Amino acid sequence: RQVIAPVSGLTDVVQGVAHTQDFSVRVKAHANDEIGLLSEGVNHMLEQIEHRDVALQTSHDHVLALKVQADQASQAKGEFLAHMSHEIRTPLSAINVSAFLALTQLPDGPLRRHVERIAQAGEHLQSIVNDVLDFSKIEAGKVELETLPFAWAQMLHRLDELLGPQARSKGLRFNLYSAPDVPPWLVGDPVRVQQVLVNLVGNAIKFTHQGEIALRTELMQLQDGHAIIHFEVRDSGIGIAPDKQELIFDAFSQEDTSTTRKYGGTGLGLSICRRLVELMGGRMWLQSTPGSGSIFHFSVQLQLSEPTTAAKGIEIDLRGRRI
Repeated sequence: RQVIAPVSGLTDVVQGVAHTQDFSVRVKAHANDEIGLLSEGVNHMLEQIEHRDVALQTSHDHVLALKVQADQASQAKGEFLAHMSHEIRTPLSAINVSAFLALTQLPDGPLRRHVERIAQAGEHLQSIVNDVLDFSKIEAGKVELETLPFAWAQMLHRLDELLGPQARSKGLRFNLYSAPDVPPWLVGDPVRVQQVLVNLVGNAIKFTHQGEIALRTELMQLQDGHAIIHFEVRDSGIGIAPDKQELIFDAFSQEDTSTTRKYGGTGLGLSICRRLVELMGGRMWLQSTPGSGSIFHFSVQLQLSEPTTAAKGIEIDLRGRRI
């Protein structure tokens, strides 16, 4: 009894602590022998664990409080940027419109060239403000996607109107290809899809000095009234080093600082594009070799749509035919 009773009591305490995780309990040491020393050792261990848990809980609460403060500060910063960007964009739009109207009335001469520079600078500043506004909205979690029907062929036509002249003015071939199985009528946010395409194709034109720019579209998957569309923007430009290919998708990042100085830009475009693509149920990735060009891929999930009223009067269906 003198040996077994203390050992049983010590065993009961250890098993109870293991089960309840209550490290405040202590073993009663009745003798100054080996079992008593073992009991004191267990008590010392429990005391150390209890102190450690208190310190960890205090540290956890402190870290949690800091995280809440950081999240609140980040949200407040995003809301501030969104508000300020909007306040800047409103008068800037008036400047750009006024410059455009002035150009329609001014004859060729020094005054016209001054107004042209105002218009070009205004457009550049507008693109920067738009990037900051989009980025701040994304960071604040306030981006809302539209759900509208649109014709894919019309979007391709708008892309050619917007970016084709810019590419051809640099002597580049500008090719748009859509696979025959891509649904002609889709439902989604056409403004955001076009924004991603304009950014990727615009970057391709910016960083390509000879060769071609090609946009290829194909159907990846069709199921339950939804289509996953794959887009590929290929260029023959300067390319991107392998160790920099993921960095360029980070906010305010470029492949190197000299790129920003030479080509301009905020470094927000690709970060915004990737976040928008993710919001549309897709992903974005890159293949590139320095000196041999880049291929940007992305996919989005869109719903299928019936032709609009304006398109139902078409009597001849040319889809899939050879011309």
